Amino acid sequence: MRQRLAHLRWTFSHLRWQAATNARELGFGPAATLALSGLVGGTPQAKPPMWPLHLRGYRHPFYYREGTSDKEVVRQVLGRREHDCVSREEGVRTIFDLGGNVGAASFFLLHAYPDARVVFVEPDGGNLRVARRNLAPWGDQVTFVQAGVWDASIDLKVDRGGYRDGAEWSFQVRPTRPGELADLRGVTVNDLLRDCGADTIDLVKMDIEAAEATVFRGDVSWLAATRTLAAELHDPDCVAALDSALAGYDADRTLSGELTVLKNIRRKT
Repeated sequence: MRQRLAHLRWTFSHLRWQAATNARELGFGPAATLALSGLVGGTPQAKPPMWPLHLRGYRHPFYYREGTSDKEVVRQVLGRREHDCVSREEGVRTIFDLGGNVGAASFFLLHAYPDARVVFVEPDGGNLRVARRNLAPWGDQVTFVQAGVWDASIDLKVDRGGYRDGAEWSFQVRPTRPGELADLRGVTVNDLLRDCGADTIDLVKMDIEAAEATVFRGDVSWLAATRTLAAELHDPDCVAALDSALAGYDADRTLSGELTVLKNIRRKT
């Protein structure tokens, strides 16, 4: 009984702390909405409904799915403003959101750069459905690409549930195995740059669940056209791949939370 009471006290204290944190980061109304929706719960669905959050500091509502990792995405990207470190660059007109998930980073960055164009790449159809809803206010400023960012245009399979916590923000892509049907094709950053018709990528946000190791070991000539890169590097292999890719480049490199940020990228002379 004593252990049970101690556990209940700890749980109550943790919930109070979490509620206070969410209210501080998101505002009282959205924090209460997330908390209540979690209590209501529900039966898992193949296509869960989307619910709007009206977050402090954002002009448009942001939609999330109950019972998914979307809540954590809201807290991390929009509440804690994970990409604030790249939200005050000069003249940002072209943004590549590589591994866009449900659109939170693009949502944040389009509030910072309302005239920018976004090339949005996400392999999972369910995540992409939510992203389209969240980024609808910007209309044709956003180009959606359902693909996996890779080092070549090859057949890929979406691996759901096999990486980290297995939730929707951790879905990976991998090459198909012999006899396996592909879910989609790989796309390179150079492909995206060519297809969008831009000469310069003002900002690349990359969060592709360890595929950055493959990308940075491929053709990285797109770095010469990139002004700023904010990448989440998921393991030491990814860090090593970026270090190798930068052998021919100089950049102002910093860390901001989970992001490795490169600014003023230029070829070495």
